[in-house]
Amino acid sequence: MNRALITAAFTACAAALAAGCAIGPAAPAPVAALTGEPWNIIAIDGVPVVAGSTPTIAFDQDGRAFGVSGCNRYNASYQAGADGRLSFGRAVSTRMACQPPLMEQERRLFQALEAVTADALGADGVLVLYGGDGPRLQARR
Repeated sequence: MNRALITAAFTACAAALAAGCAIGPAAPAPVAALTGEPWNIIAIDGVPVVAGSTPTIAFDQDGRAFGVSGCNRYNASYQAGADGRLSFGRAVSTRMACQPPLMEQERRLFQALEAVTADALGADGVLVLYGGDGPRLQARR
């Protein structure tokens, strides 16, 4: 299957999630729902993560987000509002060099985090972090 077809199919699924079609409505995720166990990132800007990588994001109650990009460990500050508004500070990370696809994934992850303005938690348990132009990250536990 070609990349354009996979991207289109994933984008359609993400749009269905955002619209609440067939899989239940999405609602702003309260901070308590964000914190706890790490979230496994499944897509960045509608593109599935690199096969075999396990990027994560976790939230603490003190306004810190942290995880693994698939290559390096990272952390960033975050601010969450009860109305679903969510924003991140600039991510800082360790500086290991990895294979080019993982380095590209890391770059896209950090850009996506900086663009996030809102979150929603779908009835299927998928956390969607939105930016001005649509879903930036999708994750599940």
